[in-house]
Amino acid sequence: MTVGEYLKFLLKQKSVSVSDLSHKLGLSSRNEIYRLFGGNQSFEKSKKLIDAIVGLVPFTERETEKIYTLLNDFRGGKYADDVKRILINLFAAKSEGFTVNQGKLSDALMSGAGKKIFIISGIRSEKIIQDIYDYLSRRPNAAVYHYMRFSRGDTLTAYEILALIKLSKFPNYIPLETDCEIPSSMQIVSKNKAEYRLQIVELSEGMESLFETEITSDMYKYILEKNAKMQSVSSPIKNRVHRVENHMETLGKTLEIEEGDSFYCEGAPCFGYLTMDILYDMFKEIDFFGYPESHPYVQYLITHMTEKNKRLHTLGHKRFLYDEKHIRDMMKTGIAIDHISEFPPLTIERRRKYFRWLADYLKHCGGNIRCRMLKDITIEHSFVYEEGHMLYMYRPNTKSNDMDVSIIMLRNKNVDEVMKHFTEYIWDKFTLSEEETAARLEDLMMKCLGI
Repeated sequence: MTVGEYLKFLLKQKSVSVSDLSHKLGLSSRNEIYRLFGGNQSFEKSKKLIDAIVGLVPFTERETEKIYTLLNDFRGGKYADDVKRILINLFAAKSEGFTVNQGKLSDALMSGAGKKIFIISGIRSEKIIQDIYDYLSRRPNAAVYHYMRFSRGDTLTAYEILALIKLSKFPNYIPLETDCEIPSSMQIVSKNKAEYRLQIVELSEGMESLFETEITSDMYKYILEKNAKMQSVSSPIKNRVHRVENHMETLGKTLEIEEGDSFYCEGAPCFGYLTMDILYDMFKEIDFFGYPESHPYVQYLITHMTEKNKRLHTLGHKRFLYDEKHIRDMMKTGIAIDHISEFPPLTIERRRKYFRWLADYLKHCGGNIRCRMLKDITIEHSFVYEEGHMLYMYRPNTKSNDMDVSIIMLRNKNVDEVMKHFTEYIWDKFTLSEEETAARLEDLMMKCLGI
């Protein structure tokens, strides 16, 4: 029995109606109590509501004790299970596509010519997120405006995080945080020569319907103007970094990640966490962004990398999550997970030096850094999570040699709670131990690096 089910039982036994209780608690709607009964809201929000109910309803001492015992078990309940199920799609889980009344949504998305503009809020389906991902992979000229309200205390936040991490790699995916009341829906407007079309998908719990119609040019303009107005009162979550000056400013902000406990889900070591002796030698060998080593930009970057490495080993607990595919790729190619395009691949000697250091470090496990490999799972979408309300993603442009990258740095209490549930679950259930990881690394080093 969950805490919500037990409370529902007790209230019925004591003839306390949901309507009376919500009125006495000063709630604007009974839905908050029903979500508590169903286990569909966060631990913090559930605890706050339960504290208020316990202060109002005359439960016995034994009943109260059982309520809080079940509440403390809540992290393993329906809400936590839903969060895990939703976010596991960040790994190699495959979606089957989402079906609405008129056929697969993916078929509807792909139909018609011309540029499409998506305006989304309140996504509640892993499958629709995958469909949008598949669409953008094939038609990158589409624009997707995704409005998010992280202030809600239910599993919607997990869906929003899933979309944010999966879709942020696309330049035309535009996530925005808003405080406005927004319906759960997706509008898709398209223009092809003189034809204008509108598709509306209802994003309720069951995703019941898809509506499609031809519209006038005035209606098309109205929808775009309404979206522009919505953008003006919302905060962008993803920022473009396309100049060296922007890059330097962003690097300074990322030092915050090293101040506390952090979780790095990246598949393989990232460029910034190579050992400092290797990094410094590489800086000396090239003209970074066209600048020599003596230039202030390069000197700042060296100083930043040095401080980053120092904080990595001295501040907080760091957990790095790797997988065999990405480790093998890095050993074979010398390309780190976020390799800066100006730098050549690591030489075979540097690869051997770095992975020898990493394997030896894991064998001793004496510091604040822990590294584990996933059991037969591949990380499809990387992110960094810092306990204390930060989700960080850095997407380098790997197809060109310019500095055009996208970066997301998000602070939010509800995001923090969801990510804490998820990262602890992945670390405990799906990883090899440090000793097993070291042994796997040794085996890969022998096969890929000859050591």
